[in-house]
Amino acid sequence: KVKYNTKNIITNALEESEMNVSLTIIPEVEAEYIGGYENMIAYLKESSSGKIAMIGDNGVQPSVLGFSIDKNGKADDIKLIKKSGNIEIDNLLIELIKNMPKWNPAKNLRGESVSQQFNFRVGKVDGC
Repeated sequence: KVKYNTKNIITNALEESEMNVSLTIIPEVEAEYIGGYENMIAYLKESSSGKIAMIGDNGVQPSVLGFSIDKNGKADDIKLIKKSGNIEIDNLLIELIKNMPKWNPAKNLRGESVSQQFNFRVGKVDGC
């Protein structure tokens, strides 16, 4: 949060205002699932026993998971950002990410492995 003063154009009085600023740092080399995106999707489909296909149908909503790939390539800090409405599916998604094979970790400008955050949307999404 950044606090600053602005002049009210009607009263000419200084008023304190506040704005939220966020900063996203993108590593020099982004973390990558070993074998690429298609292999990650294949892992998720195979490991879910077809349950992920239910998301978006029968009142089950698309969900969003947030997680980090740590500097060793392991998924951690897994959070359910948007629930599906089905606790069994939500728990399955968390377990799938938690047990996912290691990734190639992100690297900073000096070539050091660093953590990188991801959001992963699962299910049918209408619109943009």
